[in-house]
Amino acid sequence: MNSVDQIITTAFELSRIFRHTMVQIAKEDRAVNFLQLHALALISKHEGMTRKELADALMVTSPSATVFINRLVKLRWIVRLPDAKNRKLVRLKVTPMGKKIFQQKSMKRRVALRGIFSHLAKRDQQDLARILGNLKDALAQQNET
Repeated sequence: MNSVDQIITTAFELSRIFRHTMVQIAKEDRAVNFLQLHALALISKHEGMTRKELADALMVTSPSATVFINRLVKLRWIVRLPDAKNRKLVRLKVTPMGKKIFQQKSMKRRVALRGIFSHLAKRDQQDLARILGNLKDALAQQNET
């Protein structure tokens, strides 16, 4: 097996391990799912994003995003705010409760992932971070063109 095939195989295996770890955490804490955390992260990072922007970022349809947003509003994790310039647009903002939930739950997931990477020597962790960063940058640049 050549090195690229080995990387592909290992990436799939790691993806399965990461997914299993996240599923185990989700089973322990049924109050918040991964998609909800991802949405809270996106809305926090891009405060004032629209329903369509969230749908595009989550790669779901606009009607699905609407149902999802309604659920987050009902949980009081986000609010809808009218756009100052366009009355038809509604902007999304994470509430203080949503921020608190996001911080608590994402920390739990981060601790679990740190546990996975703790099996690597410090130097290997640094090398992996550098390599993955390079790959991410190259792919981001490719997607911009």
